[in-house]
Amino acid sequence: MVIETDVTRKFQYEHQLQGEERTLNELGDKLHGIEKHLQASDDSAVETDTSIYIERPPIEDKCYKAIVQPGALIRLKAPQRMGKTLLLEKTLDYARQQGYQTAKLDLQLADIDVLANLKTFLQWLCVDVADSLELEPQLDKHWQEVFGLNKNCTRYFQKYLLSLTDTPLVLAIDNFERLFEYVEIFPQFCLLLRGWYEAAKQGDKIGNIWKKLRLVVVHSTESYPSLDSNHSPFNVGLAIDLPEFNLQQITTLAKQNELRLGEQDLTGLMELLGGHPYLVQSAITHLKISQLVWGR
Repeated sequence: MVIETDVTRKFQYEHQLQGEERTLNELGDKLHGIEKHLQASDDSAVETDTSIYIERPPIEDKCYKAIVQPGALIRLKAPQRMGKTLLLEKTLDYARQQGYQTAKLDLQLADIDVLANLKTFLQWLCVDVADSLELEPQLDKHWQEVFGLNKNCTRYFQKYLLSLTDTPLVLAIDNFERLFEYVEIFPQFCLLLRGWYEAAKQGDKIGNIWKKLRLVVVHSTESYPSLDSNHSPFNVGLAIDLPEFNLQQITTLAKQNELRLGEQDLTGLMELLGGHPYLVQSAITHLKISQLVWGR
């Protein structure tokens, strides 16, 4: 009788363990599914971010109106991952719709060797813009050592890039803060940009050439090295400070992601994250993945 009881208990324990093992396997499969979704989300972060854009009126309209102004200079500034690059891309798309040429310079992609000195940097700038416009660099033809470095770069744009067509050219410089630590390049390049901006105000033939150039400078902080106010591009043109998302914009983002959240949930999300675009987007993405995997 005792042996029979022990055998029965043993069977019950084995059956219970098998059930728990199946449960653990199911949980493991679901967790693996979540991990795959998250990995896919991280791997395609750029694609996801650029495919979903939440407008923050009237910022977009201000950028669109400014970019069509002769000799415009737009400064987009905000902390990291606030959507500056997305707004830049929207502005460039709008410019292309107007028939403008566009060239985007991402300073995060500049090798350290490029930033070694001002000459190398400016020549890289010229060649990169020419390449964006599908033009032969022709640097040897337009770069004369008798002139100074900023003068050479200015001549290259004025006599080559801006003179080939009457079509305006939008030059966008993303991650400008990369230059803050390069004391040889930063002040001289700022002086160059300010000079181009001022040249567009002239009423002569030269001024008409520079009116075709539209500048967009994007940086993540206002804490840049001190500059002479007359040499700085940071106190002229249109300044755009990107704000955090409000409740309506978070609601729109949730709807775009087909996330089933009530107003109270969205309010709580905003209170928790403060409306920071990247954090809100990440939280909504994770919540959506959780719903897909767990079927909630």
